Amino acid sequence: HHEKSIESLTKATEEKKGIAVLGILFHITETPNPMIEKLLVNSGNIFNTTGQNLSYKEKLLLSDFLPNRLESFFRYDGSLTTPGCGEAVVWTVFEKSIGISNDQLERFKNVHDTEGHELTHNYRHLQPLNSRNLIYVQGSNENSGAFSQTFSVSLMLVAVMIARFAY
Repeated sequence: HHEKSIESLTKATEEKKGIAVLGILFHITETPNPMIEKLLVNSGNIFNTTGQNLSYKEKLLLSDFLPNRLESFFRYDGSLTTPGCGEAVVWTVFEKSIGISNDQLERFKNVHDTEGHELTHNYRHLQPLNSRNLIYVQGSNENSGAFSQTFSVSLMLVAVMIARFAY
């Protein structure tokens, strides 16, 4: 997502808080996730085609891929995960993860880069905190209001907290 007052995503990468990213974590389950399955089944041509743009013909709703509890999340000002790694992103990482079967995870590993190679080491090393605050918003099932606490933490602690919810 990018700030609506900015004309393009490319321009938004150059602006502080120009981009908003929703981080959705996954955990392995015995049962396949029906929405992930639908995505995988209908993406065959996309996974098998390198360096081309293809249209996904099925209707996709963002809400189908979100965890069932959106009231609790972590938020921090961060950066892009791709080069130039500009500090333009407001990250929202949901506390609750969604399930995906091991088979579904393995099928995602079939995605290739533009040269036809398997995607490996497609992560970025931890970055300095640069005085950022991590905000944890904890919602209540009984109350639509939320309260938040602000923590100054090291980036390693942020990574550990986020990784904890992936399992």
